[in-house]
Amino acid sequence: MFKTFILTFLSIFIISSCSIKNPFPKKNELIYLDCPKSLILLAGSKKIQDNVIIGINKNYKIDCFYYSNEPNTVIFEINYIIDTNNVLPDSDILLFDFWVFLTNKKENIKVNEQMFQKVIDFGSIEDESEDIKFSFLDQIIIDKQKYEDGLKIFISLN
Repeated sequence: MFKTFILTFLSIFIISSCSIKNPFPKKNELIYLDCPKSLILLAGSKKIQDNVIIGINKNYKIDCFYYSNEPNTVIFEINYIIDTNNVLPDSDILLFDFWVFLTNKKENIKVNEQMFQKVIDFGSIEDESEDIKFSFLDQIIIDKQKYEDGLKIFISLN
């Protein structure tokens, strides 16, 4: 009995000490970073389009993170609200562009620029109020080296 216990223990020890690839994949962890300073460009904070005043709500949120299996890329996730005022649209659909600019800290070099085309569907809204809010979420992916060099984020409507 004692010999079988020792043989079992030794065989388990030998098998586990061998380089056997783990059949279970590692977890892909989400690692959050400090986000760079961000600003809404004054000229692009509001605009009038198709008899509707649209503007970026100042309570936007930017999350900066990367996945542990992709440590060389940083993701900026921008969660923002578009306010619409005096809604008397010419049509039920409103198209607009949301712009994101990434610059270096001195703001003299544009590191990245991305435009997101957005759609607001007034036809699906049952509320007849003048002020309606629409929530959007966009992502920008950049190299981690650009993030480490220092950035500023600017957002705007166009």
